[in-house]
Amino acid sequence: MLINYNALKLFSNKDIIQQEISYYGDTFVDTLLESGHYSV
Repeated sequence: MLINYNALKLFSNKDIIQQEISYYGDTFVDTLLESGHYSV
């Protein structure tokens, strides 16, 4: 699955980001954290 990190960066509302992460699942969260594009 291709993930558009730039699109995620456009979200300023953390609730929206949380919804996106919930949709993709924990693996997606780990990918974002490891890549440094998203921080909790």
